[in-house]
Amino acid sequence: MTCLAEGLPIKTPNRSAKVHPCNISENDFHLHDSRLEEPRGTASGAVWKLFFFLMASITICCSLIITVAWFTLRPKNPAMLLDSFNIPTFNLSESTLTADYNLDVTFKNPNRLWDIYFGNIEFYMYYQVHSLCGTTVKDFKLAKKKEETLNASMEQGGYWFWNNSVLNNFRVDYRTGMVSFHVEMATRLSFQGVWWLWWTEQGYVEYSCSSVNVSFENGTGGMPIVDTMPMLCHSEQ
Repeated sequence: MTCLAEGLPIKTPNRSAKVHPCNISENDFHLHDSRLEEPRGTASGAVWKLFFFLMASITICCSLIITVAWFTLRPKNPAMLLDSFNIPTFNLSESTLTADYNLDVTFKNPNRLWDIYFGNIEFYMYYQVHSLCGTTVKDFKLAKKKEETLNASMEQGGYWFWNNSVLNNFRVDYRTGMVSFHVEMATRLSFQGVWWLWWTEQGYVEYSCSSVNVSFENGTGGMPIVDTMPMLCHSEQ
């Protein structure tokens, strides 16, 4: 027979029983810290990104500065003006041509920051496309915003090394009283800037004075047409 006690509280079993430490599983999430761990190397990666960004910015700025300086501060070639041209001695025969050519040219330096050195200066005289004679002139320096006048004298001997057709063309122009010559000047230019310009430039430049018309009177000397002087000569580099 079973006896039930009325009115007595019923004791419920304890569900939070102690667990022996040997029975604890390593996979139990209660044993691990719930805070998120920061990935390793995050701080050093940000520093490297900042470093490369600064280097790229500095490189771009330096490139822009150099480009602007190149186009704004780079030297300009000097201007050459043919001031006078005459032929004090001239002798034309059936098979020879003897003449003395005398000319004055002025060079102007347009640069405020660059001195110009002229070297290996050569002058040539042409009739049409045929070379008549040439000469050399001593080297010189042209300071900033200055100008210099040079004289060049050329002598043509009696030997005519072109064919007779060229001489005949020259003779025809001479009889009409007007002969057109062509003057060329070649030189090596070297530019030296002020102390804070770290680069120098040099190059070979040619100047061309085309259609230099010379009038002849009574078959004697030649005098230039007045309205053609001074003549600006074109440069080619």
